[in-house]
Amino acid sequence: GIISIELALRFPNAIIYAWDISATAHKVATINAKNLKTTNITFINNDFFKDQKTWEQIISPQKQVVFVGNPPYISLCDFEKLDANVKYFEPRSALKAGTQGLIYYKKIFDKLKNMMGIIALEFGVNQKNAIEEMLKCSHIKHYRFHNDLQNIPRVLIAKKDKNI
Repeated sequence: GIISIELALRFPNAIIYAWDISATAHKVATINAKNLKTTNITFINNDFFKDQKTWEQIISPQKQVVFVGNPPYISLCDFEKLDANVKYFEPRSALKAGTQGLIYYKKIFDKLKNMMGIIALEFGVNQKNAIEEMLKCSHIKHYRFHNDLQNIPRVLIAKKDKNI
């Protein structure tokens, strides 16, 4: 919820929808947003990929949308190596993403294929090449990668028109 809350604070005229499958995370985000007096976020406690009704109300090929996400991206192998503070504090569903840590990216690219606008996603260390292959397979041609403070590619920015 913190990414959506931060965006709501920085862009008070934006309309923000934030999904979380975890009831606990949803509750915490709602409380935090209320405490910070954000009024432009709708929190949805549901599986983003199965919430077709809400999705169809928000996204249409005629609307410009900014989709920001921090999906789970930790592989099963890397999960076992995580620091205990992360491994046992965060819900596993917020961390683990299949054998390679990439299952949600393909789903996101498929879900957003008719969207106009910008997609911004965080991804894990050493996942850039696999993400780039998925972008190509999804016919998303205009994208850039950005490095984190340790100069490691960790953020994808993509959009349909070529001025990214």
